[in-house]
Amino acid sequence: MKKLLLLFVVWVELVNAQTWVSVGGGVNGFINSQAILNNELYVNVELSSYGDSSFLKKWDGFTWTTLCPMDYQAKLASYNNNIYTAFIDSNSQCIVARFNGSSWDTIGISNLVSTQVSNHEYVTMEVFNNELYVGSGFTQINGVNANRIAKWNNSTWSAVGNGLDEQPVGFLSYNNNLYIAGEFTTAGNISAKNIAKWNGTDWDSLGSGLLPYFPGSSPDGDYFGGLVFYNNDLYVSAEYVWGTPGHMNVLTDSITKWDGTQWTSFPSDFQRIALFNNELYFIKYLTKGRYLRTFDGVNLTTEIIDNTIIDTMFVFDFFVFNDELFATGEIITNGWNHEGIVKLYDPIVSVDKGKINSDFTIYPNPASDKLTIETSSSGSIYQLQDITGKQLMQGNISAAKFNLDISALSKGIYLLRIFDGDRVAHRKIVKE
Repeated sequence: MKKLLLLFVVWVELVNAQTWVSVGGGVNGFINSQAILNNELYVNVELSSYGDSSFLKKWDGFTWTTLCPMDYQAKLASYNNNIYTAFIDSNSQCIVARFNGSSWDTIGISNLVSTQVSNHEYVTMEVFNNELYVGSGFTQINGVNANRIAKWNNSTWSAVGNGLDEQPVGFLSYNNNLYIAGEFTTAGNISAKNIAKWNGTDWDSLGSGLLPYFPGSSPDGDYFGGLVFYNNDLYVSAEYVWGTPGHMNVLTDSITKWDGTQWTSFPSDFQRIALFNNELYFIKYLTKGRYLRTFDGVNLTTEIIDNTIIDTMFVFDFFVFNDELFATGEIITNGWNHEGIVKLYDPIVSVDKGKINSDFTIYPNPASDKLTIETSSSGSIYQLQDITGKQLMQGNISAAKFNLDISALSKGIYLLRIFDGDRVAHRKIVKE
């Protein structure tokens, strides 16, 4: 009797833990960047750690599709219903190109200057005010003078004021401003230490600014964790230095917060940051995936994650797609599988009959042979996954009272996802 009870307790702990799960079996490589367009995820997949070959791939929520070759460290962005890429080529040129459905059309070429403080070359992109902003170590693009930052309006390039005196490393569009972090000390004609904002017309500084950003040893941007707004405060994640070039001392990983008036230190040494379920989530750049930290505006909490499938995670990006939290980079799962991407699955969802939202009702739950989905919406799609993220069933919800046959499934716990336009509903299903 005691043995049975012990087994039951261990099982409950397992299924109620947040868990890293596979995304369609992964991409067989490392993901250096991604972009979201029309509810589909586009990723740059490097097939080896040495940049031998790289491809643009797409995840539609069900399957991975390989689209075309691309530069192995290129960045991606979505703009004007197209996927764009930007990268530094072997001739130290910044190349910007647009995906035409089968290959890339070059729309911008710029030569880099050699005055970067860190001697590392970066490129970053963001959409702001319906224009695509590109930042790197250039002083012109397609013959247009533009100091380290330029914008593309789908037909022509133009400067962003007087630009920056050194290169940016990260952008964030928020509340009618573009926020820029980097290695600069001047934005436009004003002093702005390593961070500034642009409102479409003028540059402005953010108080005393930040300490110099430390870029690490490779152009992956290992030590820049990103910019996130939460509760109207700006959080910047990076590793910083102090001193002079050639005599720089690296400070510890740091999250710094700007409240609109002053900068303060935030107590977390987890470098990657994302806004998810109205909380800040933090993860280390190099991790086994066992721990995350969350911040709800008051409490900073360490979360223990079921990392059974994880071997090693070098997290390049931490982001939300279709209401789920993803980590991409050099994500290596058990058996030395280079999946490149995993997502956080939380099975703590009510199993009682009830509505996922105002449009869907699912019952019975638990179920033995048939699951009924009642909906007032039309054109929805269902997807059923096991607890590892493997897709088992998918199809259209073709009736207001739709019956799903699950009789062939083994007993256990499954995740039902319903796609309705831009919305995604989730429900844990128990098969008896």
